[in-house]
Amino acid sequence: MVKESDQGGGGRRIPLRVNPLRLGRYYTQEHCWISIRTADTIRIGLDPNLAARCAGSVGISLPVVGREVQARSPLVWVRFGQGMIPVRLPLDVRVVSVNIHLTEDLSILVQDPYGKGWLVDARIDPSQLDACRLMTSWIADKIYSHDEQDFLQAVRDAGGMISKPTGFTAYDGGEVSPDVMSALGGGAYCALVGHVYCKT
Repeated sequence: MVKESDQGGGGRRIPLRVNPLRLGRYYTQEHCWISIRTADTIRIGLDPNLAARCAGSVGISLPVVGREVQARSPLVWVRFGQGMIPVRLPLDVRVVSVNIHLTEDLSILVQDPYGKGWLVDARIDPSQLDACRLMTSWIADKIYSHDEQDFLQAVRDAGGMISKPTGFTAYDGGEVSPDVMSALGGGAYCALVGHVYCKT
């Protein structure tokens, strides 16, 4: 596991991210953040960009406390009207608590992904941390920015195949307009988000 350091900041940042990634957390290739709470306990949440893509979701399926989830297996499912997006981790975990408030108000997942929108607390084997390639915020920001570019390009490419435009900002390289999910269709939107962000 790479140690957090005062790197970066000198390069040109691609202005596609919803929010900068926070220091003091580690990040996964699947756009999750991990906070080390004790020697063998972590808290898990979504990167702000993936959380933003869940704005049109209709529900969330959280694991049962005590459940053991193997690496790369779905830990959480975010449900949409015509599909679901899996949340996966690169390490084995045993669930010790879940954020039940998300089942009552899913908007906090989008509005406060680092705080009230956390997903799961889990127990781990600490020896896994060095082997599962967690990233610091500086490294993750570079990778996530490329993923964001891939998502926006896919939306622009799909624009020629749908009957409804996705909005000016999506075409000029800015943020995706709010109606992009209805423009692409729920199933296609879930497949795209799952492929780009969750590596399905």
